Amino acid sequence: MIGSEYHTVDDSDFIEANQFRLLPNSIFMLCSDGLTDLITSHQIASILERDLTLDEKVQTLVNSANEAGGKDNTTVVLVQYNTKVTSKNSL
Repeated sequence: MIGSEYHTVDDSDFIEANQFRLLPNSIFMLCSDGLTDLITSHQIASILERDLTLDEKVQTLVNSANEAGGKDNTTVVLVQYNTKVTSKNSL
């Protein structure tokens, strides 16, 4: 989540960085608290699992937050990681 807490530039934890592996066909989501304050993790996962384009998923997430009260700006960014596994056979 981006922007969930107030920080100053000299906070030791101002920038949080982490590494993790993305699994093939996984979706990485960045969002503001305008989404997570209004709909549950279960609702978000349910929308992300639907057979929709990424644009349609983003719009559905934003619409769901707005329908739940839309009390804040809602930002959602989705990135889908697609990869083809290839193998090399040696003779």
